[in-house]
Amino acid sequence: MKFFLPFILIFLATNLSAQSYSFKQFEAGNEKPKAELIKEYIASNGESFKIGDEVFINEPSGNANTFQYIIKTELALKFNEIISSVLTREQAIAKLKESKDLLDLGMMSLEDYNKIKAELTPIIMND
Repeated sequence: MKFFLPFILIFLATNLSAQSYSFKQFEAGNEKPKAELIKEYIASNGESFKIGDEVFINEPSGNANTFQYIIKTELALKFNEIISSVLTREQAIAKLKESKDLLDLGMMSLEDYNKIKAELTPIIMND
């Protein structure tokens, strides 16, 4: 038993922390992956995409010289299938209100609040 314990711990540690998904896990009928940060996506052709990788956009495939498939990514963003790291105007307002509440409760300094306000103001004012 002592001999197998290190192997079991290593197996559990590597499998529980694995955040790599393949295209098959996203196909219809498969159980939905947990909402978590995916560190690697393995495409149907075997290519691996990791956080920070560059992706090059090629020529459009549509008849009218339009990108037919990038649109699906935009729909995934719109319906929260893909969560963006870019704040929407509504999210920025909510974050600013939360920061103001923390300031009013004495849980945040005025300096920290002003930094957050300066970061969020362009997002709120540009939409």
